[in-house]
Amino acid sequence: MKRKLFLSILIIFFTISFLSIFGCNNQNSTKEQSSISKKRLKEDYELQERCGKQCKKWFINENGEPGLIINNKDGSYFKNYNNHYKKK
Repeated sequence: MKRKLFLSILIIFFTISFLSIFGCNNQNSTKEQSSISKKRLKEDYELQERCGKQCKKWFINENGEPGLIINNKDGSYFKNYNNHYKKK
């Protein structure tokens, strides 16, 4: 009985020791994680802004200035564009 109890305690001790030593090495600290997430948010915003500028430039090259009213046989319409940036 004492031997089983001793072995159980040893197994629990070594399991907890192993998990505490090797189980948490890959985690970043909270400060590092927040700095990484801020950096990613900034990069995403810059990509979105760049995409919007490229979209506007392409639209102007293909269609002229946005918002122009064009008269044709069917009537007139309003030209414009939307930037639908996707992170993918």
